[in-house]
Amino acid sequence: MISQMILKRFIVIKKIILVSIIGYLAYIIEPITISKQMPLYDLLIQISSIILAISGAWIAVIFPESFKNILLYKNNYKNDFVSISLLVNVVIGSLYILVIILLLKLTGLVLYHIEYMVLHKVYIQKISLFVLIILYLYEIWILLITIFPIKNTFNKARKENIKNNIIDKRHNNMDKNL
Repeated sequence: MISQMILKRFIVIKKIILVSIIGYLAYIIEPITISKQMPLYDLLIQISSIILAISGAWIAVIFPESFKNILLYKNNYKNDFVSISLLVNVVIGSLYILVIILLLKLTGLVLYHIEYMVLHKVYIQKISLFVLIILYLYEIWILLITIFPIKNTFNKARKENIKNNIIDKRHNNMDKNL
């Protein structure tokens, strides 16, 4: 119990340090205009949309019964929850990125019409760059998380296939003996 608390605190401290380093780097580098950052935001929207579509399709095609069991609290739904929880987290993470980018674009439009902000646009550019870096790192993390459910499902299918092959061989041997 105590070791889990220490581990959680360590993870939080690592995240704070990472965000601080990225913030410092965004502060010291030359400002990049918002117009040059927009294609990167658009690319991030496309990547998140693709991941969202693929993960949603993966859940719908591969885990339809598991998803139904979870929604209806049927049978052994806790095991089903474990099997698709990572993919659901991927979907939610992609949605977060899409919502954040849409809010940033809307906020940017409003801020560029406020005279005070136009005078201090360098700070807006640096904050935008900071957020862009954080979102890209988060997207990379989501891509890595996407691999685990696929690998897990493949390993389960492979083990089931091996088990079925062994059973088939035993049945064939029994048939020959009869």
